[in-house]
Amino acid sequence: MKKTLHLLTAFTLCTTAYSQIPNYVPSNDLLVWWPLNGNADDLSPNHLDGSCYNTTPTLDRFGNLCSATACNGIELGGGSTIISNNADFNLGQNAYSIHLWFKPNNLSQVTRCLFNTLPHTGVGIGYNDNNTPGFVSYCLGPANAFWTTLYNHGPTNNFVVNNWYCFTFVKDSIDYRLYLNGTLEHTLNLPSALSYNYNTTWRLSGISDLYQIFDGDLDDFGFWNRALTSTEILNLYQATNSPIGNTNVDAGPDQTICLGNSITVTATEAITYLWSGGIQNGVPFTPDLSNNYIVVGTDSLGCSSTDTITITVLENANSTLTETALDSYTLNGQTYTQSGTYTQTLTAANGCDSTITLNLTLNFTGIDELGTGAKKLVKITDLNGKTIPRRKNTLMLFIYEDGTVERVVEMEE
Repeated sequence: MKKTLHLLTAFTLCTTAYSQIPNYVPSNDLLVWWPLNGNADDLSPNHLDGSCYNTTPTLDRFGNLCSATACNGIELGGGSTIISNNADFNLGQNAYSIHLWFKPNNLSQVTRCLFNTLPHTGVGIGYNDNNTPGFVSYCLGPANAFWTTLYNHGPTNNFVVNNWYCFTFVKDSIDYRLYLNGTLEHTLNLPSALSYNYNTTWRLSGISDLYQIFDGDLDDFGFWNRALTSTEILNLYQATNSPIGNTNVDAGPDQTICLGNSITVTATEAITYLWSGGIQNGVPFTPDLSNNYIVVGTDSLGCSSTDTITITVLENANSTLTETALDSYTLNGQTYTQSGTYTQTLTAANGCDSTITLNLTLNFTGIDELGTGAKKLVKITDLNGKTIPRRKNTLMLFIYEDGTVERVVEMEE
């Protein structure tokens, strides 16, 4: 489906966009998986949704619309930040892993935080700190006191604006490891971590809603209650496109109707719908020809996608019969005893109407032989003047062309 992106800047607590977690994401001990499709909805079984403030949906690293979240880098008010609403991260747990994709838009801004616990002095992972310019670095502490260790980083400092990168940060007992783009970047052994025991929440972008706000895009945040293996971390980095945008409007099934009948198309999975051809969602209309109709569905974030439905219009059948018969004529089980024009409507093989027009002329057996050869009988009626067929044991009035009338009773032999 082709999608159209519209950007919003208000606080957003939105609906889930992915239908399931991508298969490259390790599921064992997964606490949270936020695809960050303009929101912080959790697709893990735990449903630990977060809240987005002053963010906008944007393109992800594969170019999919409304499949990542843009942060504005603004400090001292109105800055972008994403906050977990649950204190499910204990700094003293034996193992955990944190994973996030990021794309910097501005390399001149210093000290931009990507991940931080609340309270602040637990785990902090940032970019371009003024003490470590050009690096992704991390700080560790007990959260309820001062930092234990600051500005740990590896050798990589060649980041480029508008390029996507990912970090994975792993704790395994008292050993900490930082990976960048699937490659081990830095290790740290920290025995003092054995004393950590504090339940925290966390935020993405900023150490608060006022400071160190990231200027760039974020995508695919994950948290596991175990240490991911190096293979799992590499797979997260090397994952191929999983194109699921923020809305997937459904136009419904293709439909077939007969000409002249009305039809109703009802799209779903969005908030508003705009159809081609001037039709309206859920309102009956009568198409004249077979056609494809396109609907643009827009969700609560302003993200749009399209879907197409094919409506096939079948023709009704029409035919004319001109027949001459003696006494009576039968067509499709219907018997006619008088001359005239008749119409039958049947169901054709395609399920539509088949209309037959019958032009019928009836002659009656022996009419010219009745009376003298000079007289021509034009019709037979009953005593009330109603035209009737020729009958046995019935008083009939034979009306001739010359205007004479004869009473006739023909007895059955």
